[in-house]
Amino acid sequence: METFEIKTVTQKESKDDLRLKKIKLYIDFAEAVQKKTGESLADTLYKFTPLQWEFQRYSPDPDLAVWNEFVTGIGKKPLLDWVLEFSKRRDDPKLAKNSDKKGKENTPKRCFMYDVFGEDVDIHFDNNDKSGFGPLSKERMKERRAELKELFTIIKFKHPKAKEVHGRSWLYNLESYKRLFPESYAKSVKPYKGKFANGNGLWGQLSDREGNLKQDLVTELFENLEKVDANDIPSAFKYQRMTASAPIEDFYKEYGVE
Repeated sequence: METFEIKTVTQKESKDDLRLKKIKLYIDFAEAVQKKTGESLADTLYKFTPLQWEFQRYSPDPDLAVWNEFVTGIGKKPLLDWVLEFSKRRDDPKLAKNSDKKGKENTPKRCFMYDVFGEDVDIHFDNNDKSGFGPLSKERMKERRAELKELFTIIKFKHPKAKEVHGRSWLYNLESYKRLFPESYAKSVKPYKGKFANGNGLWGQLSDREGNLKQDLVTELFENLEKVDANDIPSAFKYQRMTASAPIEDFYKEYGVE
């Protein structure tokens, strides 16, 4: 199998260039999985790349209407061209405005976000730190905890019936991430056994804090893919997705939310 190669990123490289590289990576990985499992390319793109969520703008799409629209165009033109065209179509500001109403709670541009499902809260992390330090570094630990206090203050006000907090991400492999949370939550971390690998809960580990792809981890991903069982594609990633949970009262107490 050919190794996916990424040229050295320069400071002048645009976000569009980085986005193009990631899409090429998704396609190469989906095609490699297709050869290994015998599934259709549409299925491997759906199950094992983040494209589905990116097309949905990380908002619910229970009927898969957006994805099915994308699938109808597969094979009609070069796949890379079609993904770029469909992505641009989904970047319509009107769609973004509508997705905000259905997706993650609107919050200031911080690193932590959340969703609420009944009495359960799911927390998510995205690197929006522009300080120049690593978002999980000791230098930014105070800021991250301040964000979490703000986040849980909002949750307590907007969702007073929430009882449990959950998280699923490769980041729970890192002590620098776990130390931000209540002890009960950090100690609950365990492997999450899912069959799919289609979200940033796994794919996020392949990008550095500037959004550049990490060549070493990308190379390792494709090398591992040759070795893993066809029924366990997610195990090709270096850091596995982990899950954690704890009562929300532990978070209120940890961050002094009254």
